[in-house]
Amino acid sequence: MFPEESRAAVRARIEVLRRERLAYKQEGMETRQALAKSEAYCRALEAQVTVLETEARRYEWQRQAADDLAVQHIIRPRPKRG
Repeated sequence: MFPEESRAAVRARIEVLRRERLAYKQEGMETRQALAKSEAYCRALEAQVTVLETEARRYEWQRQAADDLAVQHIIRPRPKRG
């Protein structure tokens, strides 16, 4: 078998590898959490963009309606005076 020093070295190496595995596992969990948070933030931003685009279209429709009314007022026949 192995001399006692070798067994101690192997056990120490196993312990180091276990700690590294645990650290990588923890890092992986943190990375997945960060990704989920980032994706949720991205979805929230996309929703805000949709709302702003809808508001911009509504304002454009309102502007166009006001322009149309102004044009109608300008070209409306006026009663003759006098």
